[in-house]
Amino acid sequence: MITFLPIGLLCWGAYTALWVVRAALRRWRLSWRRMIAHYAFFLYVLGFIDAALFPIPLHGVPSLPEIDATPWATLEHAFSLRTGMCKHFARSFAFALPLGAALPVLYTSMRRFSLVLVLSFFTASAIQIAGLLISARVGVPYRLFEVDDILFTCMGAACGFALWRFVRLGRSTFATLKWTADVEREEQELWNLDSKAKLP
Repeated sequence: MITFLPIGLLCWGAYTALWVVRAALRRWRLSWRRMIAHYAFFLYVLGFIDAALFPIPLHGVPSLPEIDATPWATLEHAFSLRTGMCKHFARSFAFALPLGAALPVLYTSMRRFSLVLVLSFFTASAIQIAGLLISARVGVPYRLFEVDDILFTCMGAACGFALWRFVRLGRSTFATLKWTADVEREEQELWNLDSKAKLP
C-alpha cells in the first residue's frame, strides 16, 4: 500500500526551500502574513490530494475501473446515513469549501465566481481522472469515478466563494458605517466650535 506521507514530506520540503530561497533573494523583506497564508493553502492542497487519492492499494481483486457518469444519479442516497453516501459527498463538499474561499483571498485575479467554479471543476475532474488512471494501472478499482463527486466539489467551492463575498461585503458595510459616523462626529464638533465662537 502506497501512502501519501513520503510524497507529502517531499513536496513540503521543496515548497519550504522555495520560500526560503525567495525570502533570501528579497533580503527577508516579505509580507510574512501573506507568506503564512500561501503556506497554509499549500498544506490544504496536500491534505486534499491525500484524502482524494491515498492510500493506494497494491493488492486486491483485479477488475476494470468503475465509472458512474450519470449526473445526480446518487443524489437520492446522498442524504441517507445508512448508505454512507452522505459522509462521502459531505467530505467532497467540505474539502472544496476552503478552496472557494481561499482563492479570491490569495489571488485578486480569482475574484470572479466563474473562474473559481471553472477551476474547481477542473480540479475535481483531474482528481477523478487520476484515481481512474491509478486504478487501471494497479489493476484494483480503489476509487470510483463519479460525476456527482465533481458536482459536489463545485458546490462546495461555490459556497466558499459566497462566504468570502459575504464577509467582504460585511467588512465593506462596516467600514462605510464607521466612516459615516466619523464624518457626522467631525461635523458635530465643528458645529459646537462654531457655536462657542459666536457666543458673546
